Parts: sequence; structure tokens; C-alpha cells
Amino acid sequence: MRRSLPGYAWFSLMPMLVLVASVAACSDGGAASGGVSTSAGTPPQSVDVVVAAAEWRFVPGQLSAPAGDTMTVELRNDGTIVHNWTVLSSRVATESDFREDMGIAGVTAESGAIERVTFPTPPPGQYQVICTIPGHYSSGMEGLLIVENG
Repeated sequence: MRRSLPGYAWFSLMPMLVLVASVAACSDGGAASGGVSTSAGTPPQSVDVVVAAAEWRFVPGQLSAPAGDTMTVELRNDGTIVHNWTVLSSRVATESDFREDMGIAGVTAESGAIERVTFPTPPPGQYQVICTIPGHYSSGMEGLLIVENG
């Protein structure tokens, strides 16, 4: 059953809508096992990964991908409440530091649901990933996306 998302969650859907409309995902390389795969020496590929969310963690907590590729994240919500997986453009130390314009890409899933987001990987660097639902980041829902030179 789908419900309306609170205002703070809409920002995570906007990049997904824009990106899904403009980027085609094309590989299933390793998604079932939660692994990340790419094809070296070829044009940009799709990096596919499954992330499980539950109270109060992401599994895996750290992902890596090459710059210049397309990444599809399948968020599987194994928790009992709504969660999201949001890549931030800059780090936050506390929830009060978070601003909606910091989201590079994100996806929200209700309890028991599976949702996907496809986006171009950002430039090389380390990007904080958090659940932006109030109280979730401060409870430990944080991860890391490492983007390496392609």
C-alpha cells in the first residue's frame, strides 16, 4: 500500500524522477548478491547494487563505483518503518545540518517494499549516505559511497 510521502522525503524522489527520465540502466551485474560490478575498458556501464535498510543500518554500509558510470541502487526495506537512502553532496555531522538541496540521489521505500534509483555517479570522492527520515541518521543510518577514477 502506497502512502503520500512527507515533505522532507519528496526531495529524494526528485533526482530519481529526473534521472530515470534521462538515464538508461542496462546491467544486472552482481545485483542479486549485493555486489558491485563494472566492465573495465568499455564505455560507461551500469553499476548495480542491492542495499538492505532496517532499523538503524544499511547493509552494505559502504559502496564503491567508478566515476562516469551509471549506478542503480535497489533499496530493500527490511525494517518496520519507512526508510530512505540518500547520497549527500557534502557531509553532515548532525541532522540539523541537513538541507534538502544536499541530496545528489536518493530513494525511499516503505516497510517491506523494494524501490530503485538510477543516477550518474558523481565525480571521484567520498560521499556520505544517510536516511533523511527525522531521527534515523542520529540513530545510526549512515553509509558511504566511494567514487573512484574510472
